[in-house]
Amino acid sequence: MKSFTGKLVLKFTAKVRSRADLERRCEKIAAQAEQTIGCELWEFAQLVELPTVIPLGYFAVHLCTVGNPDMGQYTPPTDPEWKIVETMTEAKAAVRDYLARNDDVGGGNWGSESGRVIDHQGEIVARFTYNLRCWTPDGGREIQVR
Repeated sequence: MKSFTGKLVLKFTAKVRSRADLERRCEKIAAQAEQTIGCELWEFAQLVELPTVIPLGYFAVHLCTVGNPDMGQYTPPTDPEWKIVETMTEAKAAVRDYLARNDDVGGGNWGSESGRVIDHQGEIVARFTYNLRCWTPDGGREIQVR
């Protein structure tokens, strides 16, 4: 079981008119805080809502697809899901079950967000590929999962 690393994860939604507006709002929040808060503008190709709670010692696996233009698909053929699991073996089973339920999904539908496994702090700890192989977050080393 992982212990708390001291990293604070905040989730918020705000409508801002510009980057300057975002920075102004962050400066206002930081001025009212006891500690300095850093604020960055991150741009994502696809925003994904994380599960609300991942208990300590558990993981969440992201089950989602992307459209495959080679097959005439320009939107994901399935709805995204998050599955809370206790082990990587359970995460692998969740990916296998998702693919079995969506048998029209192929390897070209498995995108960069598909099969991600995150811990209770929102850190990516592994990623499953379409062929059910598990990899380190950077993809450099395979993790053996039964």
